[in-house]
Formats: sequence, structure tokens, C-alpha cells
Amino acid sequence: MTRLTRLTRALSLALFVALLVAPIVACAPEGVAPTESRTGAVTTDPGNLDILFMIDNSSSMTPLQMKMLAQDPGFMTVLQNLPNGLPNVHIAVVSSDMGAPGDSTTSIMCSTSGDDGAFQATPRGSCTTSPLASGATFISNVDGQANYTGNLQDAFGCIAQLGDAGCGFEHQLASVARALGADGAPPPVTNAGFLRDDAELAIVLLTNEDDCSAPDGTSLYSLNVGGSNQQNIANALGPIANYRCNQFGHLCNDPASATPGAFISPPLNPPADAQGTATEPTLNMTNCESNDTATGLTTPVADLIAGIRALKTDPDNQIVVGAIAPPVTPYTVAWFTEQNGQNTQPGELWPQILHSCGQADDSTVNPQATQITTDGSFGDPGVRIDQWVKAFGDNGVFISICDPDYSTAFQTIAKKIDSHLHGSDGAGGQGGGGGQTGTAGTNGAAGSNGTGGTSGSAGTSGTGSAGASGTAGTSGSGSAGTSGSAGTSGTGSAGASGTAGVSGAGGVSGTGTGGSGVAGTSGTGTGGTSASGGTSGTGTGGTSASGGTSGTGAGGTSAGGASGTGTGGASGTGGTSGSGGSGAGGAGATAGKGGKGTGGNGTGGQASTGTGGTTTSGASGGCSCDTGGGARPSQLAGVGLLAALLLATRRKRARLSAPTSRPSLR
Repeated sequence: MTRLTRLTRALSLALFVALLVAPIVACAPEGVAPTESRTGAVTTDPGNLDILFMIDNSSSMTPLQMKMLAQDPGFMTVLQNLPNGLPNVHIAVVSSDMGAPGDSTTSIMCSTSGDDGAFQATPRGSCTTSPLASGATFISNVDGQANYTGNLQDAFGCIAQLGDAGCGFEHQLASVARALGADGAPPPVTNAGFLRDDAELAIVLLTNEDDCSAPDGTSLYSLNVGGSNQQNIANALGPIANYRCNQFGHLCNDPASATPGAFISPPLNPPADAQGTATEPTLNMTNCESNDTATGLTTPVADLIAGIRALKTDPDNQIVVGAIAPPVTPYTVAWFTEQNGQNTQPGELWPQILHSCGQADDSTVNPQATQITTDGSFGDPGVRIDQWVKAFGDNGVFISICDPDYSTAFQTIAKKIDSHLHGSDGAGGQGGGGGQTGTAGTNGAAGSNGTGGTSGSAGTSGTGSAGASGTAGTSGSGSAGTSGSAGTSGTGSAGASGTAGVSGAGGVSGTGTGGSGVAGTSGTGTGGTSASGGTSGTGTGGTSASGGTSGTGAGGTSAGGASGTGTGGASGTGGTSGSGGSGAGGAGATAGKGGKGTGGNGTGGQASTGTGGTTTSGASGGCSCDTGGGARPSQLAGVGLLAALLLATRRKRARLSAPTSRPSLR
């Protein structure tokens, strides 16, 4: 055994022991345990975290709020169980109610500005006494100093039960922007002190309908904008109902039309290519997105995204967003016989978006919906919300409001938060030479000087001649060939000592000896399909080199491979299913921070989470501890008319007695 080999094994063993011990140390309770920072230094700093919850408080939302609060484990519990314990947190709650300014505000049971982004801290629901200190508008627990009594989860539950009396035209995204001062104006004075420059910012939305944020001076909530100026289909914007948010907030494709690739607004009246029947038409639409053009009446999602990102100097590493919202698809417009309209025409049909998920006995649930619930959950396609979340890339998490359990979302959001606070999404890339005993990396036995098969013998199984010229690889200059045995039927000695592959040692440009068949298809040498060193690497990686797909050494699928130089390859070490990955980081640390380990910066193979192993061993010191419609009035002057219309439709949970029944509009 060479001195280098002995040293490599010794270092690998030491690292393996260290990784076994580290999770035990990091899992001490209450967040006082040390963990490894991005720089490798041991720290007990839990980090600073500001979390804003936007909770939809329009009609029908109370059961969904309680569903969120009843999840086990709750989000607060997940935060408390992070490797360093509960961060120094500020936690605030804001509603979706920003009002609906216009000429019909009172009639639709809204106000002109709603809660205007102010934090909600009043005890509601089952909570009768506020646990917060007098005058506090948000939860704070910094350096162990809490401004609430009792436990964190109960304190949050007390201020998160917002009920369902809010405006039916939800402004989920505008409310978040207003609360944080991300819309160009200072935040409400009651929100002062919440947002900290040095804190991670997390935003979590809970809603069962899409965002309908609109700018000041909008006509979106008005009846007096032309046409009939009344509550009927002849109105310039159609009946005042939530469909306006779709018609003037979305652009979609109509795949059955003559121009299936054109982006159009969801129509007010059934088009010629509508499906269904003349009395019950429907229109399936696809590829919907926010209408951020001049034809839209809602606030462009792009503006709302830019405002949030501008809050931080490094938004890609300081902001995490999550949404528990309805699926974007299926998206279908359905027309129903009008209800409670004003001066309507016989047979008048009004449009409505079918729920993209919900209960099987609800005829307003899209027949194409794949999520059928049993707990009363439902929702309309969250097109704008989904687009907002995706704009934050890997830092955005979207989960369906109709999922039976939200704990997966909570865990995912918490891990992303922790990865920003402590770099556990791949920072542990100092991974022990790429595995316990792997030979990949810069110390590989091949690379540019690969030996290409000492005896030049190869062949599938025999000693046949080494081909016409026996040159080393596609462009290699090796000397194998004349004397190298390779042929299809030869019994050469490649394998055990052959280090090259089908294309010769040294890869495409290798110079090693051995010919084009060195190491053979089934050879057991350290070579592989693409020869030691990979396409341009200098290590012993390669697709099937030792430490490769199922090897125990480092190198992985791409270690020393496509462009690797033995330092981890493109996406981490350990191989697709290799067992050699004991280096920290995780196989998915494609974009991991600080991957430094020779032969790769991750461990655990394909089963690794790629987040640095907050819950998988060997990943940056992470630990796996589980710690109703009204009567028809004769004119608009009756204030109750539009209120009844909006409320009746917004109460989407009402069950219809027969498939031909028609829901009233919101």
C-alpha cells in the first residue's frame, strides 16, 4: 500500500467519524447546540428571521384557517426544531382585505381600504385574551426574550384566526406589499420595527382564491363604467362578481379556437368554440398567466415581485416565500343562468370559474380536477399567486390548499429558511476526498496521464487482437493496439488492472495505452464507459469509473466527468446510488454554497435531499431530530343587492341539490 493510499484512507476514516458525531452535537434542544456555518466555523447563532403570514379572511375561509392551525407538526414547531433552534423571530399576520374602492363598495360588503396592510393582533375565534404584551402588533422572540405568554404555537394561533368577514375581492399580494412598505409608500405605523435589515424574510400565504390586487382609481369594482350601469351581462365589465378578477387579471390560451396559441382574456360571453351545450356552455383554457398588459385592470404581478425583492440587498439569499393556494389547473369558464341580477334578459348567462380542486358533490368543482377533497377544502385557480411564487425560483414553495396535510410545505419552507441562515443547502461541501475510499478527483489513477490498461488486453471477454490499430481512444495516441489484446472473443486480462474504457485511457484525448477496447465492456478496472478522467476531467471519474454509478468511491455520475476536475463534478458526489459519499453537502447540491470537497461536495447519493442534510446525516452538520343570495330588488339603490350577490357566490362551500342547479354569484 502506497503512502498516498494510506493517507487517503486515514483522512477518509477521520471524516467519516466526524460526520457521525456532528449530528449528535447539533441536535441538542432549544437551539443552543453548535452547528457548522458556511465558513466551517462552529456557531450557535440561530439567526434573525422575520415571517409575515397573509391569511385570506374572505367568506368560507374559517375552516381552512383552522385546518392550517391544526396541522401537526405546526410551522412554529418546525422552526423550533431547526438545528440551531428557534431563530430570533418576528412573526406578523396580515389579512387579504384591502377593500374595493368604487361606486359599489358598500353594496358588495367591502370598504374603501380594508385593513390596509396593518398587522392583525386582536385575539379571535377560540382565543379570548391576547397573549401579546400590551401594544404589541406582532410576535417577537429575540435572544430568548419573548413578548408573549405561553408557547409560540398558541400565541400564533390566537392572532391567526382572522375569520371570514373580509372583502370578497382579495388583495393577497397588495396586502403583503403594503404591510412591508414594498409598494413605494411607508408601511403602516403600527407595523414599525417588524422588518430588520439583517434578518431573513419569509412570506407565507394561505388562500383559496387568486389575487385580485388592483391599483388606486381602478374601475374593477364599479358598476357605473358604461354599458347598462347595472348588474347584468350588458354592463361594460359584466356583473360585479369575482369573475372580473379573471376576465381582467388573466390571459390564457383557448386550445379549441382558430388561434390556439394566442393569449386572450377569459371571455364575458360564450365563444363559438365553447364546449358543453347552449344552455350550459363551458370553455377550457390553458397556459394562464397574469395580465400585466395595458388591457389588465389588476396590479401587474411583476411590480409586486419587484417591490418585495427590493426590500433586501441580497434577495436570492434573504427571501423565502410560500403559498398554500389552489392549483393553477384545470382552468374552465362555465356559464350559469343569472341569479339576482338587475334588469336582465331572458336566458341571460353569467360566467364563473370552476374550482380547480374541491369536493366531489360540488357541481362547481371542475370535472377535470384531480384533487377531490373530503375535508371541505376547495379553491379557484391561483394563477397570479403561482406566478409570484415562481418568480423567487428555488426560494418559492407552492402547495395546494386542497392537500390533506400542509406539514410538507411547512418543512420545506423551514429548510429553505435554515439554508439561508446557516448555509445548509450545500455549504458542507468539504466532503472528505469525495467519499470514504473513492479514488476520483485530482488523485485519480488516470486522467490526462491515464495508463489505459497495463497489458493492453481487453475485449468483451477474451484475448482477441486489439483491433486494426489499437489506438488509445477516439483521439488518443496510446501505444496499445499492436500488442494489445482486445477483440470481441479474446480473454485478455483487462478489468482488474485496466484503467481505461471503451474509448481508451485518458478519455477522448487520453494518451494512455490500451487501445479502443482497453478494460472491456465488462472489465473491472477503474476505467469506465468514458475512460478515466471523463470527457475532459482529470480524475478517475467517468460514467462507470470506480466511485461511479454504483461504486463506493467518490466521483459520482459526473465527478471528474463532463467538466469536473476531480473536485465534485457538476452535481455533487457519491454517485447516483453510490455508497461512497460521506462528504457533507448532499447529492442535490448543484447550486450548493461552498462545495469544496475533492470528488464532490455532497453525500448520500440520489436519496439525499440536497439541502445539506438538515434531516439527512452527513450534510453540513445537519441533524435528523424529530423534535347566501338575496331577493331581486327593483333597482341598485338597495344597498343589500350587491352585498347579497357577492356574499352568496363567495360562499362557495354551499352544496347544490342537483347537477343542473346554478350557484349564485359572489
